[in-house]
Amino acid sequence: MYMKFICIFLLVTMLGATRNLASQSQLKKEIEKMIDYDSSIEFKKTPGFIVHIIDGENIYTEDFGTKTTNSKDTLTAQDNFQIGSLSKVFTSLLIHELAKEKIVSLEDEIHTYLDPSIENEKMLGLTIQDLLLHATNFPKTPNNFGKKEKDISNPYAYYTKDDLFAFYASYKKDQKKDKKIKASYSHINYALLEVIAEQATQTSYEDLLQQYIFLPCQMENSGISFSDTTLTPGYRKTRKSSTYWTFASFAASLGVYSNAQDLGILLNNYFNNEEFALRESMDAMASLSIPTIYNDKFHSGLGWQVIKGQTPYDIYAMSGTTDGHNAFMAMIRETKTAVIILANSAVGTEDLGMQVLRMINNNWKRKGADEPK
Repeated sequence: MYMKFICIFLLVTMLGATRNLASQSQLKKEIEKMIDYDSSIEFKKTPGFIVHIIDGENIYTEDFGTKTTNSKDTLTAQDNFQIGSLSKVFTSLLIHELAKEKIVSLEDEIHTYLDPSIENEKMLGLTIQDLLLHATNFPKTPNNFGKKEKDISNPYAYYTKDDLFAFYASYKKDQKKDKKIKASYSHINYALLEVIAEQATQTSYEDLLQQYIFLPCQMENSGISFSDTTLTPGYRKTRKSSTYWTFASFAASLGVYSNAQDLGILLNNYFNNEEFALRESMDAMASLSIPTIYNDKFHSGLGWQVIKGQTPYDIYAMSGTTDGHNAFMAMIRETKTAVIILANSAVGTEDLGMQVLRMINNNWKRKGADEPK
C-alpha cells in the first residue's frame, strides 16, 4: 500500500503544468487529459470508475467508462463498491468515538481486551494507539494466513478470529526493530482493533459502525454485510468477473463497502458543517503521525496515510483494493478539498486521484481557507 503511494508521489512531482478548475464543463475534459497522458489507467483493465470531488462547498461527480463490460450503462455516485483498506479510516473513526465516550483509551494496552489464554508476553506494552499507527512490527498478514486461504479469490473468508488469536499468541516480535519507532503497514493491526471494539462494547463491529458512524452521518448505503445485488460488478485485470470478498475476521481492516455519495457526505460534513458530530474524532485522527520504514515523505497516521512535504499542508490519503474493486480517498483539510475515486477493477486509480487533487489545489499552491489571500 505504501509502495503504491511512493510511486504516485514521484509521478505527481514530475507533472509541471497547473490545471485550474474553471467550470464543471471543463472538469471532465481535464480529467480525461490526465487519464490519457498522466495516469496508468487502461479501460481494457478498468471498465469504469467514478470521480467525486469536494472543492470547498462545491461538489462534482464525473463518471468514466461503463458499469459492466457488456453494457453501456455508466456508474453513478450511488453505486456501491468494496473499499478494501479504506475501511481502516472508518475503524479509526470508530475507535476515536469510543475513546470520546471513554469506553476505551488510546493508551490502553491491547492485552487487557483479549482473553488471558492468548496472552503473549512479548506483546505487553502494545497499545491501541500503536495499532492505529501501525507501530507494531507485525507482518502485513499473519504467517498462518496461507493455511486458511481456501479460495484465492476470496482470501479472508475462512480466516477466523480464532486463527488470528493463534497467530497473536505465538508471534515473536523482532526486538531489533523495537529500537526504531517507525510504522510498517499491516492488516493485522486493524483486525485486532475489531476485536477490541467488540470486546469493549459487547457489540458487533458492523453494528458499531452503523451506530457511531453511518447512521449519524446518514451514510445510508455503507456497511459490511451485503447481498449479490448490493454491490456493483467488479473485474480482475483480465476483465473476468471478480468475487466479492467476505470476512470471518479482518472486516475492520478491509471489509467495508460504500459509495461516492456516502464517502462524500463524510468529508463534506467535516469541511463545511460546524455542528458535525464526528468533527472532534476526525480532528483527533489528524493529530499524530509517525515516519514509516518506506519513505521519509510518507507517514502513518491514525487511520490515514499522511503525505508530507509535497504541499504546505499534509495530504491525508488512503486506498484499498479487493478482487474486483479499487477505492481511493484523499483530502487536504486546510483547503477543504478532497478526491474520491471508486473503480470496478482491482487496478489502482491512486495516481489519477493525486493528480486531480493537485489540480484543484492549483499545483499545490492553493492557500488554506482560513489564510489571507
